[in-house]
Amino acid sequence: AAICKVPIAFVSFIDDEIQWYKSITGIELKSISREISLCYFMLSTGERLIVGDLERHEVLRDNPFVTGALHIRSCISIPIKNGDNHIIGSLFVVDNQSREFESREIDAMEALARQTEEHLEVRRRILRTQKTAQAEQKILESQLLRTEFRLTSVLEKLPNIVLYETSNNPDWEGDQEREYISSNIIDMLGYPPEMFTSNTMFFSSLIHPDDTEKTDNEIREWSRNNHPGVLHLEFRCRRSDGQYSWIHDSVVCVKTIGDENSWFMSGVMIDVSARRNAEEQLRQSVSHINALFNNSLQAFILLDTDLRILAFNRIAQIGAITIWGQKLVVGNVISEIIFPDYKQQYIEYCKMAFAGNSHIVPEILLKTYNGGEVWLEISFVPVVEEGSKVKKICFSGLDITKRKKAQKKLLSAENNYRSIVENAVIGIFQVLPNGEFLSVNPAMAAMLGFDSPEELMEHREAIDNYVLPEKRKEFIDLLNEHGEIEVFEFQGKKRSGEIAWFSQGARAVYTGNSQDGSVLYYEGFTRDITERKKAELKLQTSLQEKELLLKEIHHRVKNNLQIISSLLNLQAELITDEQMLGLFKDSQSRVRTMALIHEQLYRSFNVGTVDFRSYVQYLVQFLERTYHFAPCNVEFKNEIDEIDLAIDLAVPCGLIINELVSNALKYAFGGMSEGVIAITILRLYSGSNKILIQVADSGCGISDGAIVENPPTLGLQLVQMLTKQLGGTLSFEWGSKTKLGGTEIRIIFPEATKNKE
Repeated sequence: AAICKVPIAFVSFIDDEIQWYKSITGIELKSISREISLCYFMLSTGERLIVGDLERHEVLRDNPFVTGALHIRSCISIPIKNGDNHIIGSLFVVDNQSREFESREIDAMEALARQTEEHLEVRRRILRTQKTAQAEQKILESQLLRTEFRLTSVLEKLPNIVLYETSNNPDWEGDQEREYISSNIIDMLGYPPEMFTSNTMFFSSLIHPDDTEKTDNEIREWSRNNHPGVLHLEFRCRRSDGQYSWIHDSVVCVKTIGDENSWFMSGVMIDVSARRNAEEQLRQSVSHINALFNNSLQAFILLDTDLRILAFNRIAQIGAITIWGQKLVVGNVISEIIFPDYKQQYIEYCKMAFAGNSHIVPEILLKTYNGGEVWLEISFVPVVEEGSKVKKICFSGLDITKRKKAQKKLLSAENNYRSIVENAVIGIFQVLPNGEFLSVNPAMAAMLGFDSPEELMEHREAIDNYVLPEKRKEFIDLLNEHGEIEVFEFQGKKRSGEIAWFSQGARAVYTGNSQDGSVLYYEGFTRDITERKKAELKLQTSLQEKELLLKEIHHRVKNNLQIISSLLNLQAELITDEQMLGLFKDSQSRVRTMALIHEQLYRSFNVGTVDFRSYVQYLVQFLERTYHFAPCNVEFKNEIDEIDLAIDLAVPCGLIINELVSNALKYAFGGMSEGVIAITILRLYSGSNKILIQVADSGCGISDGAIVENPPTLGLQLVQMLTKQLGGTLSFEWGSKTKLGGTEIRIIFPEATKNKE
């Protein structure tokens, strides 16, 4: 600025976007956009810029520095280049007045620009040298760190514990200084390395007591021999959790270089627990295999290429003695004890096995040395160990004599079963779920009108005619629900079109169990029951006719008894004697009792039995009307089970109830305004089915039990006689011993009764 006598001067550098101001005077600027800088114009031309009046410059007159507040009018800009001759900036002076610059001013600016370039180049070289030195130092440091890192990484990441220590005693019994132990001791044993490097813990204290003596002796012997080679130790080492791991320790001991009195020892510890466990499992596995080998029911003999016996099991020895009468001996050639008839064949089988081909003989019959016979299943299998060459074969044999005998029996049983099926008079079949026959017997074919089972199975339409679709669906649904049907009756068609009745039973056969498996097929039997159905129809018709006839008989008997009752009633109207009139009423009541039974049978759907509860209700209503005497009001309380009685039981039971109830109505309530009669008829279950008939009243009661035991009246005599006829027992209570306080008569008899006199 002083040389050119201008107010503003600066050194600028330009990059892709910004012009930076350095060594500036006259204005306060740090940077501007490259697009508006005067230096950018110079950069575009590649030449120095000397302008006396910028307002007249064709390009720069509109520049913000010319038109703006600075109002630059004149300038000199000398380019500054780097060592590669690229313009990187400029040396700039500007004035607010238009003027012409002198040549000395321009030359001075050129000189200053060149001096600036030299200073920049020197600085650039110095910086480059410094950077190179720093880079080389960093490379050396990086290489050193990398080497240390690699070594540490190898030691730390190996699955082994690496340690080294020094001692002044070759026997390793004096002072020791443990210099390093890898941190993976934490993963292997659970202890931090510092416990060992600080000599607060020693491996000797962690060795299992059972392994201590052996380990100490091996170390002592190794030291006594001046530490030859590598010492390999295996012992159990206690982990931090109290459990033990098997450790393999490889130890090397050498003198320290430059110090004859110092020894350096390094060790590598490997956790071999998995290997030791695998060895133990292998030992157990071998033991199990040997146990299976020696206790197998199959004979095994291991042979070499000369057919010499290498090994055999117990069953093989027993078999050799049984068949050949000789013992097996390891080292002997097996072909020497085989009978001549089988020797050549046996040798051929062995050759096939040595060629790598297994050979199995499912069945072979051998004659024993004492004339017996043994069935065997034998095999010759190559034993491939290393490579593909077969050096051993295994000959095995299984005694199947019992199985052959069982097969023979089974075949005989199958033949017998087949004979039974083929000669059975009922149809037997197996059919798929889709309706296709698997098998049928001759009777089934003949039943449907075919000449043979084969002919029936060729006609698929036969089953469609044989079973109507709706019946077949019903049959299949029942089978799928229950798995088995004992009897299923239906109408079907024979081959001729004849309608016939069939009775069929079947069961489903499943692939697995009936819960999870699918149906394989159905099997069952069929009978032609057409004739039986016709006979049943005739019998049913006959029974219906007999029931009508029997109902007519009951109706006529009831009518006849009604006539007798009416005649007795007419006769009673002519009788003036009260005692005689009472006898007539009793007789009329008994006749009416029997007539009611025949009326019940006539009206019932079942003419063989009587609904006894309904019958008793009718009978009580009749007796109440017949013997009702005012002013006493009698209430009936009945407890009667639903019991159907045959006529031979119903008649005597009805007469008994008639006598007991009529007696109570006539004699129990004399002088009383009201009373209760309770009738109880129950079926008792006490080992055998029995029936209880009990009639009780709340009347004055019978004070003399002898009246029941030796009845003076015809009615009570009739009750006693009928009870004996039923095979029952008669008991009597009165007064406070009864619930109602009057008389209570109880009769118990078996439901299945033989008529008695």
